[in-house]
Amino acid sequence: MRYTDSSGSTHLLYGLDDASQCQPGTGGWYYNDPANPSRVVACESSCQAMQSDPNARVEVLFGCARKQPPVK
Repeated sequence: MRYTDSSGSTHLLYGLDDASQCQPGTGGWYYNDPANPSRVVACESSCQAMQSDPNARVEVLFGCARKQPPVK
């Protein structure tokens, strides 16, 4: 998932296994049901950032591999 804010800055939102992996500073997204997904769900912090920016653009990018957050 990629989010572009109204200033034109692009933010890559990483795919997480579930909501428990969401972090306030990094956000991300996860499937509503990993075994049988029907929705892509943004972490609370990512959702709030996107909803607070009326000119934001969100792209859901599908491919063969999900981008995982870097290991710290």
